[in-house]
Amino acid sequence: MARSTDRCAPRRQVRGDALLEALIGAVLMAIIGLGLVYATSRAAVSQRHTNVQNLAVNRLRTLLQDDGISDGCATGGGSKTSLKLTLTPSVELKDVEKTCVVVPTTLTLKHGGAVVGTPKIVSLPQVVFSVTDSAQLGSDTALTLGN
Repeated sequence: MARSTDRCAPRRQVRGDALLEALIGAVLMAIIGLGLVYATSRAAVSQRHTNVQNLAVNRLRTLLQDDGISDGCATGGGSKTSLKLTLTPSVELKDVEKTCVVVPTTLTLKHGGAVVGTPKIVSLPQVVFSVTDSAQLGSDTALTLGN
């Protein structure tokens, strides 16, 4: 009789070990799955911020090309204006600052290394667009674009 009880004990222990191994395997797979979901969601958020940044840069370039660099710049001195930039129907950047400064620059014409005519001083506008929107751009660092 003692032998029959000894035979049952290892079987129960083996069955319990297999169940415990299966439980540990399921927990490890769940942890790995959660890690993958987290990494994928972070990558998606980063991709969205990159897309918004690219849309903003393209829209600001279009403004500079279509409106001209000197549009909205005072002829003497500088100016600072704030505007709202609509990138898509659902994405809008608020408080885009446009800073415009007219800078005197010396213009020298050269041909074949030789100066042609006399150097002239001309006034050229320098335009800088700057926006900080951490919710849309994903960073507290300002996105700056200028000529």
